Amino acid sequence: MGDIKHGGDIYDTARRWGISPYDILDFSANINPLGMPPGLVQYLENNWQAVLHYPDPRYTQLYKALADYLDIDEGFIMLGNGAIDIIYDYMRVMKPERALIPSPTFSEYKRAAAVAGAQADIWPMAEGLAIDTDMLCAVLSRGKHDMLILCNPNNPTGGLLDKAELTNILDCAKRYGVNVLLDETFIEFTEDYPHTSMVDVLQYYPNLCIVRAFTKFFAMPGLRLGYCIADRRVKEMMSDIQPPWRINAMAALAGTYALKSGQFMLQTRRFVKEQRYLLQQRISTVDGMLVYPSQANFMLIKSQREYATADLLQQHLMNYHILVRNASNFDGLNEYYIRVAVRDKAGNERLIKAIEGFV
Repeated sequence: MGDIKHGGDIYDTARRWGISPYDILDFSANINPLGMPPGLVQYLENNWQAVLHYPDPRYTQLYKALADYLDIDEGFIMLGNGAIDIIYDYMRVMKPERALIPSPTFSEYKRAAAVAGAQADIWPMAEGLAIDTDMLCAVLSRGKHDMLILCNPNNPTGGLLDKAELTNILDCAKRYGVNVLLDETFIEFTEDYPHTSMVDVLQYYPNLCIVRAFTKFFAMPGLRLGYCIADRRVKEMMSDIQPPWRINAMAALAGTYALKSGQFMLQTRRFVKEQRYLLQQRISTVDGMLVYPSQANFMLIKSQREYATADLLQQHLMNYHILVRNASNFDGLNEYYIRVAVRDKAGNERLIKAIEGFV
């Protein structure tokens, strides 16, 4: 399948740069700039004995916490070892023949479809890297696809489809017998969450599977914890192929704790909104830099100067020990695109000044 590159590989970068990975200011991975919920590290330290035992095979406490958080019955929730795990399992059980993927978007969708034996059709987004919902429905109406994969907010653009637009797409997909995989990994960063999520309409769309993760919003990528919300039939199919103890004991404890950190969640949304606006405004004033509007904790930037490629910008930022995501390998993008995460105020200022010095 080839080597698909993602953000957050500070270890390989550190080896190439000849520095410690912890000296890198990483803007390539879209992790909550506030880190994990307060008290979580201490909570895990206090409960370290959990690693001496097998995890609860039913993950009773975590399922209950998720059901309360999402305001939905546990029967619609399925745990996985990160969002990627869920995506691949969903493809395996649904066995699509032909998947439609509006792009640019997360590269693993295409790979997961291929692994499941499906043909993955890349559908270029409209001008401004947005999805034209009417055109998308027109494509689905041709009856050539049995699966649609969407990311909302989309990675790497940060664009957000509103509820009316998504409802239109879901109605269209249901009409033509198309299953929809909706990745909401970044939805909790949107300022109007939970009203931006489609969890509350799941009951009307048995063809819908929503994917979430603790990776980004709760800043625990190393623990590998994700889940999906889907029709009970889909959950049963996915349960049948999952081995026991899919989630480790520490991840289960961390997830249960994180879901009860309501104040932290509100603080995160306020902080990301403020710092995202700062980055968008300041970088937009740099000559030749186009910043795409974002509702996530990252943004896509295009260099409009012919000589200023993403590779050259990355090399320039290396002098400041700053790592950004070269977005040129996303379908539909070219060598002039980068993606940057929203970090803490001091880190964001360092990035802005470094980009301002790129001439």
